[in-house]
Amino acid sequence: MNLQVLNASTGKTVAKFEWKKNPKDGVKSIKFTNDEKYCARLVPQLAQGQINSIEIFENADFSKPTKVIKSVF
Repeated sequence: MNLQVLNASTGKTVAKFEWKKNPKDGVKSIKFTNDEKYCARLVPQLAQGQINSIEIFENADFSKPTKVIKSVF
């Protein structure tokens, strides 16, 4: 896994994701709300024609997304 989310207080890794696109864009693929209650993660397209999706995580629970938004661009 080359994209990790760390707890700033403890330094422990709370989530690991694989990012196969340009490494510089990996950090841009995760965004938190100001209160850090929600986190959105852009899931990279691995094949041409694949559906774009954004995973929404809530309350720092990265075990599975609470919502997945899918769209074709």
